[in-house]
Amino acid sequence: MRLIVFFFLLMSAITNFGQVQKKWLGHYVGELSIYSISGTSTVYHMELIFKELNATSYEWTIIYGEDSLRQERKYILIDKGDNLFEIDEQNGIILSCNLIGNQFVSTFEVANNLIHAMYTFGRKDMSFDLTSSTSKYNTGSLNPTDSSDIPLVISYQTTTVQKAILKRK
Repeated sequence: MRLIVFFFLLMSAITNFGQVQKKWLGHYVGELSIYSISGTSTVYHMELIFKELNATSYEWTIIYGEDSLRQERKYILIDKGDNLFEIDEQNGIILSCNLIGNQFVSTFEVANNLIHAMYTFGRKDMSFDLTSSTSKYNTGSLNPTDSSDIPLVISYQTTTVQKAILKRK
């Protein structure tokens, strides 16, 4: 009997892996904390609206700030299959995004900054984590020993970390 239950749980996890779950859809609200390498921190209001448009597209609206400081960014999240998604910013910019378990992960470069963003869905909330690293000033090994055993390693300085826990509204 335990083997049957284990097999059922395993199959359920495998078939749900990389699929958008209906329970993730909704309107999430909370506070975004931004920490910089200089030691400063700032807090902003943040919202995420995640709504199904059709079988392969979702409204993905991020709202920062409130009242006169409100910035609304309306994106379309497009399911391309095989855990691959695109975030269409509806201005000619399309970002690659992957769904790994319950996390949407996107990494891209803009204005000499490497951005790594993760949206993780829980039961009643979702967390947002973003790091920004400069791609301009990097260090690493250039394989000085010319040994094939030592790979090329490039390291980037992280300048900003953003974190938020958003609760379902």
